[in-house]
Amino acid sequence: VGIHRFYDTTGVVENAYLYNEAGQKISEGIIDEQGRRIGSWTDFYPSEEIRAKGSYQNNQRSGSWTFYYISGGIEQKGRFERGRYQGLWNWYYHNRNMWREESYFNGREDGMYVEYDRAGDILTKGDYISGEKEGDWIYQVGDHEERGNYIIGLREGVWKYFFNDGSIKYVGLYSQGNPDKRHKYYYPSGGLKEDQYYELGIRERNWKKYDEDGNLLMTITYKNNAEQRINGIRIRLPESDVTLIR
Repeated sequence: VGIHRFYDTTGVVENAYLYNEAGQKISEGIIDEQGRRIGSWTDFYPSEEIRAKGSYQNNQRSGSWTFYYISGGIEQKGRFERGRYQGLWNWYYHNRNMWREESYFNGREDGMYVEYDRAGDILTKGDYISGEKEGDWIYQVGDHEERGNYIIGLREGVWKYFFNDGSIKYVGLYSQGNPDKRHKYYYPSGGLKEDQYYELGIRERNWKKYDEDGNLLMTITYKNNAEQRINGIRIRLPESDVTLIR
């Protein structure tokens, strides 16, 4: 348990091993007399496979590091500066295909971000500035693709979702991360499915739902985020709920 140091004939620390409470070696490298990690280090899984390899400077990860799956394949690799992620980092699936590419500055996401599925197709793509999403982003989510803009990490402007054949699934406006004004959802056939309305994230006015033939199924009237009517019939709330709304 703890640190085991090994010295050369002049008394200089040549190597050191770190063990967990079970007596398993978890790290190997050099520790100076002040107890700081320096130079090349290797981390291990409890089952002794290599977990990570890289260097330390003044007890902080520095320079190139590579992390491994227990199977031996590379999980991620990139650079550290004063213990923080710096520059381009790549992550990999077990099958060695690229999983993510992301850029860092002083430990915060800064620059491009791309995520792939196991077959190599893009799932997510966009940019960060100082740890916040910024500009145009694209997401692949199940049966559709989402496209829109961020400002300081919040959705802003018109967002659109597309079915895999390119037809529109959804269109709506966002303001400072809140849904705003009219939001519409569509069937794959192109017919209107739902028509909604917001005022800065608050549900207002008539919300309508349609079947695939264009027939109106339901109208829900909202005021200040609370349901007022369903198909024109006023909702009578229990007195306790009315008090909460007030």
